Amino acid sequence: MAILGLGPGFAEEIASLERNVPPVWPGHSSRMHLIQQQHALLALAAFSRHIHIWYPILHPGFSQRYLSIISGPLMPGPESCLVLLVAAVGALAQQDYELGGSGTENSSELYLEVAMASLPVVLTDKCIESVQCLFLLAIYHCCVSKPSQAYDYTMMASFKVQNLLKHIGASAEEPYQHSIRAYWAILLLESELRVQLDVVDSGIWNQDDKVPLPNSRRAWQFDVDTGSPDSTNTSPAGSRV
Repeated sequence: MAILGLGPGFAEEIASLERNVPPVWPGHSSRMHLIQQQHALLALAAFSRHIHIWYPILHPGFSQRYLSIISGPLMPGPESCLVLLVAAVGALAQQDYELGGSGTENSSELYLEVAMASLPVVLTDKCIESVQCLFLLAIYHCCVSKPSQAYDYTMMASFKVQNLLKHIGASAEEPYQHSIRAYWAILLLESELRVQLDVVDSGIWNQDDKVPLPNSRRAWQFDVDTGSPDSTNTSPAGSRV
């Protein structure tokens, strides 16, 4: 905060204002929205360029899974929630003109609204996608200047990933790599938020000497060819949500 010239108590002031605002619960909209695949691809590219470079939580092959799910019926569940949250955060990055983007107005809110329908499942599920969903919800709320909500989601993600690592052995190579990648991303975000806010910690630092650093070669990288005609000609043009 000092680097930005905002003063040491600025984040706490924002959090205090946020806590005093009555919660707004998403309604059940009957409108039909059409997600254009090209817009979804631009959001994915922005997510890769501006978010995933700092928090590499996704696994190889995610681009193909993303296109498959975003073009489908988007049934509530951890996987569809993860895809929609990637799109929501990516769309926010596009809307930031300082990052050189020009995202479609309100597209991030659309993605978030549909993703939140899966939140009850995400909260009770024990898969790595549910951890990633909670982490991306934290990132989203950081981006819209809601640090208190961001920290709540970070704490939930932290407890989930710690329990996941407790029950996944290193012999389960791929799931283990996904989990430790999420662990370190969550640790970094929680630490950054705790520096700014007067909040308790989740105990995630108690595990840092037991969790190895992730293998960077097994992280997802956005392939510009994903949006080429050859890679999209078998998918529908959009998805109604």
